[in-house]
Amino acid sequence: MTTVAANDPVALASAGVFRTDKPAAPTVSVAAGTNSAVITIDGEAGCTHYLYYKKTSDTAWQDGGSKTGDGTLTVTNLSNNVAYIFVAISKNAPGIFSLPSAAVELTLTAAAAAAESPFDELVKGTVDDFLMEFAEQIVYMPGGTGSRAIMAIVDREEPTELEGGAGAQSTLTYITVANDSTAGISSSEVNLNADKVEISTKIGQVVREKRIIGLIYQDAGMMKLEIR
Repeated sequence: MTTVAANDPVALASAGVFRTDKPAAPTVSVAAGTNSAVITIDGEAGCTHYLYYKKTSDTAWQDGGSKTGDGTLTVTNLSNNVAYIFVAISKNAPGIFSLPSAAVELTLTAAAAAAESPFDELVKGTVDDFLMEFAEQIVYMPGGTGSRAIMAIVDREEPTELEGGAGAQSTLTYITVANDSTAGISSSEVNLNADKVEISTKIGQVVREKRIIGLIYQDAGMMKLEIR
């Protein structure tokens, strides 16, 4: 007896090649989603359709799910700029598999970034000048772990008395950094109350770890963050 791999559509189809009640091969169409693909399967009535896919560079097929009757299946967690092949086979009520559908190839592409406005470009063009003139080096720790040195304009305010604190005081500190994941901190990566910086809240004071607790403002070029 021949053992047929469950995720090999060609082998599944070939196992019943001599049967006269083999269902017709289904047809497949594919539409791109966001890191996903929506596959429409149209096959013989009364059949269950099985979807398989793989990167064109791979040899092993992946199970894309099954559906009784015609309709759609969605495959997620696909990569951009990678070519994938999709096929389907049908199985009728007696349990006989069809030949595979014609293979359909799809390559997902990342959506193009929106064009920057002339104002955004102007703002970005001033960042290096501001940092060169006023910034000092601090250490940024995303999520409180790992680190990278960045330049920041540090605004150290005078201590203020805490409300109801019986004389207790708090020193507010703000940093202004490039809105950039390499030169500074990107607005898309900042994680309030988890990210930390190593900074001296007073000139000449020992450098300590402080938590980023607030986003004061941001634009295309820079961000101002509250540290405590």
